[in-house]
Amino acid sequence: MKNLTLIALTFLALNTFAGVFRVNPYQTITQDREVTLNFWPVNDAAVDIKVTKKKNGFANFEIKKFQASSSELQKISLGTIACNETLSYEIFLDKFKYDQVDLPALKCVEENKSMNIGFLSDTQIKNESGLERAIKLSELVEKIHKDNPFEVLVNAGDIVQVGANITEWLQFFDVSKTYLPKTYNIAAAGNHDYYDTNTTNKTPDFFANFFRSKNDSNLGNVAFELGKIKFIVLNTNFNVLSEDRIQLQWKWLKSELDSAQKKDLFSVLVMHHAPYSSSAEYIRPIPRRLREQMVPILESYKNVQLVLSGHLHMYERSLKDNINYLIAGPSGGIYNVLSYKNEYMKFFKQFVTTFTLIKINFPKITFETYDIDQNLVEKFSFTIKK
Repeated sequence: MKNLTLIALTFLALNTFAGVFRVNPYQTITQDREVTLNFWPVNDAAVDIKVTKKKNGFANFEIKKFQASSSELQKISLGTIACNETLSYEIFLDKFKYDQVDLPALKCVEENKSMNIGFLSDTQIKNESGLERAIKLSELVEKIHKDNPFEVLVNAGDIVQVGANITEWLQFFDVSKTYLPKTYNIAAAGNHDYYDTNTTNKTPDFFANFFRSKNDSNLGNVAFELGKIKFIVLNTNFNVLSEDRIQLQWKWLKSELDSAQKKDLFSVLVMHHAPYSSSAEYIRPIPRRLREQMVPILESYKNVQLVLSGHLHMYERSLKDNINYLIAGPSGGIYNVLSYKNEYMKFFKQFVTTFTLIKINFPKITFETYDIDQNLVEKFSFTIKK
């Protein structure tokens, strides 16, 4: 990864965020609720990080000391986060305090208990219009989080337009720096995140570096539980995966769903591509494979009732055999148009950038989807069926 990041040093010397960080601190949550603190300093520095975890009135403190390099993203494991545990950290560079983040308790859903999830996708920025929309979306997400804090933010992929372009990654983190540090972030790899990376049979280096821990599978799959909810993130970029790696995906998916069903957990799947849509993409190889190979797996488990996706650049909700398929409108990507008749479509809107607040008050789930002008696009609910 260091070799890849060094190519950007000339750009980085001229483009810094707040003069201290090239990438402001943010945290990801991945396999088994491992939390990773990520940041990229402008200068080499001696780093002290004071980490505090609190639960049930008891607090644990830890000081992490290390020498940070300005040539690459710093990734520091904060360990696993427990249900209803709060996490805060203070960052000192050369003994000067630069940042403090106080996260609310990570709620774990039980019967009649609630938590919120934020959902967006396709944050890539292709042109000035996309940048303008991305900035407005950032303002919307920040406002919604202030009014209705969400514990986890899900990005269904295509974080950037060209995955090998470090400038685009830095632009994404600059635009989203108002909300990324305030929650736990999880993302699926999109096809654009592979662009120009010449990567096969694993996740691209930049995506893995920014959104995965060092302990995660190189396929990009992750799963973790939050009480009665289980998140399962699948890599659906089958065009860059060999057949044996794709079969490993299905084996892993079945194993995670088996585990969730034994524990009576409600499973939320996150993936970039969608099996059902009102786009001509419907007939292409990846959606077809999802319908032929993945959907039968999902429909064999009663605890799977929600799939979150992106890729199509239109907002759409479908329902088939008790599974809700929700596609986010593009954040910064170009808009798509209606071009296929989806028999399972329940709601559709094109030419709209969306952010969805998912409110879980177990067993009821409510979706509130907004556009970048803060207008309500759709509100719907369903009750988890057993």
